[in-house]
Amino acid sequence: MKQAIDKVKMEQWMNAPHIQGVLQLIPDSRKLAVQEYNRCDRLYIVIDEQCPSSPYHTQTEQDSSITQCIFIHPEQWRAWSTSTEGLPMMSSFGRAEIIADRSGMLAEWQRLHHADGKELFQSEYMKMYAMFLDCYSQAKQFAGAGHMLDAYRFVDQAFYYWARIAVMERKEIPSPALWQQVKLSNLGVYKMYEEFTTSTETLAQRIELALLACEFSLSTKSAECCHPLLEWIKEHGAPVAITDVLQHAEFRALTDYLPMLLKKLAYRGYLREKLVDHPSPYEGLGRTPAYEWAVSHI
Repeated sequence: MKQAIDKVKMEQWMNAPHIQGVLQLIPDSRKLAVQEYNRCDRLYIVIDEQCPSSPYHTQTEQDSSITQCIFIHPEQWRAWSTSTEGLPMMSSFGRAEIIADRSGMLAEWQRLHHADGKELFQSEYMKMYAMFLDCYSQAKQFAGAGHMLDAYRFVDQAFYYWARIAVMERKEIPSPALWQQVKLSNLGVYKMYEEFTTSTETLAQRIELALLACEFSLSTKSAECCHPLLEWIKEHGAPVAITDVLQHAEFRALTDYLPMLLKKLAYRGYLREKLVDHPSPYEGLGRTPAYEWAVSHI
């Protein structure tokens, strides 16, 4: 009975012009052992142009069989597949079968999924760096104002994103037991966090030392973590207006962080910032910031 229902559902999806793709994920009980929220017999990822909100979750239960469907808008697929929700979920399943793929985006995802290297992680990798930078900046600002508890909170969050970066550098997916994972993969980051949280030094001293460590890590990782953004600007040739960067599909998930990232990369000398004339409703009020590849770093 359940297979018949699935067949009817599949035919409806295949005949709907707004459905761009359907991916079925086959559960692997060994990988799902620590992923309680993923307990299901079938999971379908449906790329739907009419998705009201992305992602949109549904679940049906019949004859002790659980089927989950996640509907995602095509414009959100790439960001979701490498997000903190999508990446662990999709990687915890043993096999992925493409049922339909009108636009080719699922085939591209599968190619990246099986490729050696960090291609699949790059968007999320850059996002983690951006959030690391944001938390560091806020912690530094609060520490400078003498608000130490607020500074502590943001340093703690910065360490969380640093830990995720450390795991992803090893081409691994961050697990719920993140610090145990970091302890095995990057003892240096683990020890710094342990010192920050358990040291007998004053709160101000711990924050100061942690900020110094964060600043060093941020400076050494900026080019690697932001590689997709740097490469895109480099290949573009001419200066790219910040509005064009914000509208690019590959970086849409980073909209809140891109202005800060671009300024940081310009400060580090990887990009050059300049003002350009750019069509906008506000062009009478001045020129638009744009960024180009800095020749000195070629």
